[in-house]
Amino acid sequence: MPALPDLDDRIADAYLYAFAVQDLARTRWNATRDAANPGRFDANTLSHARRLLGPRDRWITMPNNDTLYTIAWLDLSAGPVRFAYPAMHARYFSFAFLDPWTDNAALVSRRTHGGAARTLWLAPPGWTGEPPAGDAPLRMAANDVWMLGRVLVDGEADVPSVHALQDAMRLEAPGTPRPWTTVPDERDPQAFLALANESLGRNPVPASDAALLERCAPVGLVPGDADAWSRLDDATRDAWTRLMPELRKRLRPGDPARRSSVGPHWYSGLDHIGRFGEDHAYRAMIALLGLGALPREEAIYATCAQDLDGHRLDGANAYRLTVPADLPVGSFWSLSMYRMEPDGRGFFVENPIDRWTIGDRTPGIVREADGALVVRLQHAAPADARGRANWLPAPDGRFVLNWRLYEPGEGLLSRRYALPGVARA
Repeated sequence: MPALPDLDDRIADAYLYAFAVQDLARTRWNATRDAANPGRFDANTLSHARRLLGPRDRWITMPNNDTLYTIAWLDLSAGPVRFAYPAMHARYFSFAFLDPWTDNAALVSRRTHGGAARTLWLAPPGWTGEPPAGDAPLRMAANDVWMLGRVLVDGEADVPSVHALQDAMRLEAPGTPRPWTTVPDERDPQAFLALANESLGRNPVPASDAALLERCAPVGLVPGDADAWSRLDDATRDAWTRLMPELRKRLRPGDPARRSSVGPHWYSGLDHIGRFGEDHAYRAMIALLGLGALPREEAIYATCAQDLDGHRLDGANAYRLTVPADLPVGSFWSLSMYRMEPDGRGFFVENPIDRWTIGDRTPGIVREADGALVVRLQHAAPADARGRANWLPAPDGRFVLNWRLYEPGEGLLSRRYALPGVARA
């Protein structure tokens, strides 16, 4: 069989489409099946993070240090699942329900539904029954759903209060979750295709993806066929092996148009972050850089890697970021410091004061007379007491900042409000 004339282009299309699918399935496998993970838990059960995340936590890229996570990997194929959570009152919380493509298929939060207790009824595709009286129905278009819950923690002293809220959550699921068979290896094309195909075969594929999947079938992207690799010819297999390292590099946000400016060298998600539609390249990029991202109306994630002069941020230098008092957020904001790994993922780095995030709730921060906060970004501790109070330690090399703004105001959503730039001190 002769090689396809557009073989490389088809493989590129297949890779961009499949990356987020296999990345979420890989994360699911690591959480529920990996024998090397002492914290693994079964599907259709709740797993509560009992401490704020730090440098040891590398299961999710660019983690936050503001909330405790509650996670469930749901399999709805046996019937509806019920999830109940207690009253949160004024405390920020959100429960995002992501489909296998990493879209936020549903979102329940303080912003959307207030702080009262609720019971959610999640039904699988095509389910015609009605929920129990009082339950809020969420009809899903996929069987496999990732529930990613966030509950705000107001400092270490507040952790027990959030534990009590987590302990009051309940999940009821019928039947036994279906097993997964593919062992992930995202750098091996055979395992990459097998895991993506297995995930796609477990769930109804959107009709809008049919033409793309038809185009990609000859290069091995076939929903439900975990052994498609074995039927590819040598030329196609060789092309996958040759192309995958370069395709991985393309996922990084080199094009500013894919990042959308919200201030000097601050880039946030495009308007469709978290609900990607047919923009599979952007979906793949976010899966790599911030898996599980919320839609912009819930939270804006702004990333900065350069100072006001356009130079890369580096711990060899000292910087200041002046946060104005009128930052338009309805809940809270935080600024996190990450060292970027060679594969493009970012993680916290150890530092002498165990501070990886600073924000409007950080104890001991010192504001200016007008309410502004001057954050000090540097590797060594500032010499003055005010600087040390507002210090966010940097690693000894290049770093990236991520600004999280929860329940952003209209100025941020419309991009008319510009975030301040990072100035070299």
